[in-house]
Amino acid sequence: MIKSILTLKACLIISLFSFGQNDYINYHLKSYQARKLAYEKKLDSALVLYKQAFKLVDYIHIKNLKAANKIAKKLKDKSFDKFTSDKIKRFNNEDNINKNYQKIIDSIAVEDQRVRRDKYYQAKQVYYKYIKDSLSNKTIDEFVQAQKLMSEWFHVDSINIQLLLTLITDYGFPGEKRVGEDAYGKAFIVLLHFDTDQDNSILKPIIDKALVNGEITPENYAWIVDRRLTWCQGKEPKYFQMPFGLDKLSEEAISNINKERRKIGLRKLYEGIEITKDDMSMSVKEIY
Repeated sequence: MIKSILTLKACLIISLFSFGQNDYINYHLKSYQARKLAYEKKLDSALVLYKQAFKLVDYIHIKNLKAANKIAKKLKDKSFDKFTSDKIKRFNNEDNINKNYQKIIDSIAVEDQRVRRDKYYQAKQVYYKYIKDSLSNKTIDEFVQAQKLMSEWFHVDSINIQLLLTLITDYGFPGEKRVGEDAYGKAFIVLLHFDTDQDNSILKPIIDKALVNGEITPENYAWIVDRRLTWCQGKEPKYFQMPFGLDKLSEEAISNINKERRKIGLRKLYEGIEITKDDMSMSVKEIY
């Protein structure tokens, strides 16, 4: 009897803590599936999945709202048309956007891109050519000028990421809900460029929390993880969002990777993309 009461109490506690919690992992998975069905012209089924997905979370991303609204209008689903239209209007009004945070991200993004113009990329090639050659003459003008530009690049990146990390600590992660769609995209790029965090030890806890809270998309989360593994550590991607070797995976590898992708709310490999390959390179284009 006592054991039954304790079990009942435990179940009640679990249900209390579970009630109202966001499930962004399944929200993303259902939204992907809805997108696929819409692409296949199965609009009724797509709308059902969007409705299921939207019930799982307290914040619906603008991309999904617009996609669902478009289908609702075609199917003349007036109630869901109104629901999504109202949310899109509120999003466009930007009442809940932290404008100051947004402006700072905009200024950071300008600097991030300024040091990634052609002359800096050319300097990067020269710089690392000399660095890799221990016998090269590092006093000649070509290297000195390249080194100067690279020092500026490294300095700007360091200032940018430290400022953004401070803002995250003070105001929270710069997700779409907090800073808007455009500023979120810019902030993601700055975080993506944080390559001095080679093992992702600083950023991983931050993006883990952001993923659960729906503040970073599964695609962007996977891109950061894969970039650190491939570019910084010389390892294989975990999620293959960075498509290095995407065309050479075994069936067993694909199955294992898809299990990892599902854990973060990411659709299966090869789903919704078009791969173009030639002798020199491979490109991946999203089709839905």
